Amino acid sequence: MKIKTERCEIIKSNNRELKKSIDTKADKPFELPSVKLSAGQNVEDYMPAIKALFAHLMKMESSIDDMIFEIKVADQLAGYVRLVNIFGDKPELQVALLPMYWGQGYASEVLEVTIPYLFEEFGFEEMIWHVNPNNKASVKLALKLGAFFDEESTKAVGSIIETYIFKKQ
Repeated sequence: MKIKTERCEIIKSNNRELKKSIDTKADKPFELPSVKLSAGQNVEDYMPAIKALFAHLMKMESSIDDMIFEIKVADQLAGYVRLVNIFGDKPELQVALLPMYWGQGYASEVLEVTIPYLFEEFGFEEMIWHVNPNNKASVKLALKLGAFFDEESTKAVGSIIETYIFKKQ
């Protein structure tokens, strides 16, 4: 699956191929980025952040009930959309972008096409999206895209999340 928007490509990814692609560019194992990211840096400067962004996905590579879509901007990896628990009653949507792409409408652009595609292609009735309530942009985006607030809960690690539900139109 490949969807093109005005500025992005959304590509269904094979977890193992994605891991191999990242590993071939790695000069050391995954680690959290220690560089401060800014839009003027060369994309190679973002490799530590890209590795960190996908590190937790690699732990799930053998899972058959999740799906990953790479987000590319100008042929460069910008983030991902992940759908977890696709065989459950409420699949969970996860979205992550590298910081250099925040606040520019990329998440909105990607989700405006990805959410309807997922409902149509897989016949889901609902999808959930857990959002950090301090991430006002994601809360606003969830509501803009038609989700409704379901509940606030506390994760095992103590952080508070809000759950938003998207329903098939």
